[in-house]
Amino acid sequence: MVDDVLETETLAWVYLKQGHPKRAAEIFERLLKADRDNQSAIRGLSSCRELLDDRGREAGMLNQEKLLVLQRMLSRLTGTQFAEDGVKTGVRTTVKADNAEHETPHQKKLRLLKSMLDRLSGGGEVR
Repeated sequence: MVDDVLETETLAWVYLKQGHPKRAAEIFERLLKADRDNQSAIRGLSSCRELLDDRGREAGMLNQEKLLVLQRMLSRLTGTQFAEDGVKTGVRTTVKADNAEHETPHQKKLRLLKSMLDRLSGGGEVR
């Protein structure tokens, strides 16, 4: 039986869905100690481990690698060309949010992505 009655499978799934896979994994592991055949907890723990592995890979990336990934994403969103040597043409990474309240969800994501690129590239243009 799980020591803390508040640590339910439902709570673990809530943690996972809210972006806290480490907390969720701890609960799923305790639930599995009590019932090794709990298929839902097995799936939940597997999902947690996948997310944690993905975060670990991202954390291990150098800023330059993150910048290249974001530049590729930005070029796909804007339809501009991106050279694999890191040269970006036609897009500035600084975006003013004067009309932020009138943005479509796509425009908001694009503005946020450009802002991330700006921070990673040291505040200047990415060319």
